[in-house]
Amino acid sequence: MVRRLWPRRYRRSDVYRKLVAFDRRHGLSDLVNARRHRPAREAVIQDVEIPVERGAEFMRFFQENVGMSPVWMCPLRLRGERSWPLYPLKPGEVYVNFGFWGTVPLPAGQADGYYNRLVEDEVARLDGHKSLYSTSFYAEDDFYRRYNGDAYRALKHAYDMPGAIQEQFNGMPSARIEATYFDATKQQLHRYNRIVIATGRAPANQRYLVQFSVATLADPGQEQDPDVLTIIKGFTVAVR
Repeated sequence: MVRRLWPRRYRRSDVYRKLVAFDRRHGLSDLVNARRHRPAREAVIQDVEIPVERGAEFMRFFQENVGMSPVWMCPLRLRGERSWPLYPLKPGEVYVNFGFWGTVPLPAGQADGYYNRLVEDEVARLDGHKSLYSTSFYAEDDFYRRYNGDAYRALKHAYDMPGAIQEQFNGMPSARIEATYFDATKQQLHRYNRIVIATGRAPANQRYLVQFSVATLADPGQEQDPDVLTIIKGFTVAVR
C-alpha cells in the first residue's frame, strides 16, 4: 500500500537511506513498537561471504537463529591469484554471498547487537568474511587479525600521516602532508599530499573533497626534481 501511494520519483535507494537514518535518529519505530507493547527490533543489515561448501550450514544457522527473509545469495570468487589486501578472500576459493537487510524482534532481556554478534561469530566459525558497511562488534585485535591489520596500518601511514600541516589553499580549508614510507614491495618512497575541502557556488554550495598526491623514490634529488616541483606548484582548485 505504501509503495503504491509513494511518488515514483522518490522510490530510490538514496531516499530510502535518508528515511531510515531519520527513523533511527529520532527512534520513531522504537516509539511505535513500545506504545503497541511490541518488542524492540534490531537492524540486521549485512553481506557475508561463506565458503560454498559451508553455505548450507550458514543458511540453517540463519533460519534457526535469526529467521529473517528473504535472504539473497550470489556465488563469487576472485578473478585471479591476487587477493584483496583489506578483505582477504582466498584465490581459487568459491564463496556464496548472503545478503539480508531488515529488522528482527529482540528476545526478552537481549539488547541491540544480539543478532549481529551471533552472525559475526558464525561467519568466523565457518571461515567466512563480513562486509564492513554494517555495524561491527569485533574486538580490535580480532578485527585487525581478520582484515589484514598490517596492510591497513601501512596504508593509513601513507595517506593519513601524523604531522599534517593545516593551512588555507586558495581560500579553502586544506592540509599538506609529506612523509616517507615503504610500499608493499619494501621500496622506500616519498609522498606529497594536498587535501582540499572545496565548496561550489551558491545556492547549492555543494562540497567536494579533493586529494592531490605525488610519489617519488625517497631520494632528495628526485623529491626536488624540477619537474616534480612544477607538477606540485601547478596544482590548483578553483570555483568555476
